[in-house]
Amino acid sequence: MTMTPATRQASIDALTAKGDLFTKRLFEEKKRVGELGSKLSEVNSQIATLRESNKERALKLLNRYTTTSRDAYQRVDGLNPATLVQQNQRKVVKKLENQLGKQLVRRSQEENANTAIKETIDKRRRKNNGEARHRQVLEKELVKVRESNAHIMVEAAAVAAERDRLIDRRNEVIQEDAGKQFAFQAEYNRICIY
Repeated sequence: MTMTPATRQASIDALTAKGDLFTKRLFEEKKRVGELGSKLSEVNSQIATLRESNKERALKLLNRYTTTSRDAYQRVDGLNPATLVQQNQRKVVKKLENQLGKQLVRRSQEENANTAIKETIDKRRRKNNGEARHRQVLEKELVKVRESNAHIMVEAAAVAAERDRLIDRRNEVIQEDAGKQFAFQAEYNRICIY
C-alpha cells in the first residue's frame, strides 16, 4: 500500500506533534526532578533542625530528674533520640529516593518514546526523499520512452503509407491482370469456336 505525499506528510506532522509533546513532557519531568531535588535538600535541612529540637526536648522531658555524664545518650526509658531521628530521616530519604526513581523511570520512558518517534520520522523522510528521487528517474525514463515512441510512430506512419501505396498498386495490377485475363478468355473462346 503506497501513501500519497499528502497522507505521508500528515503522518509525519502527526508524529512530529507527538515528538514535540513527549519533548515537552520530558522538560516538565526534568523540571520536576529538579524541584524534587531542591525539596529533598529543604526536607533534609528541616529534618536536621527538627532532630536537634526533638533531641533537646526529649532530653529535657525524659531526663528531667536524672543526672548522667552523657545526657544526650542516656534516657530514663533507654531509647536513643539521635537513633530515632536518624531512622525517621532514613525513612523520609527512602521515600523521596523512591519518588525520584519513579520520575527517572518515567523520564527514561518518554525519552525512549521520543527516540522511537524521531526514528520513525527520519525513516519516513528518507523513504519520502527516496520515492521522490525514484519518481524523478521514472519521469526521465518516461520522457525517453515517449521520444522513442514518437520516432517509432513516425516510422510506423511512413510504413503504413507505403503499405497503402503498395496495396493500391497491387489492386491496380490485379485489375489489369483481370482485364487481360478477360480479353484472353474472350480471344480463347473465339478461337475455340472455329
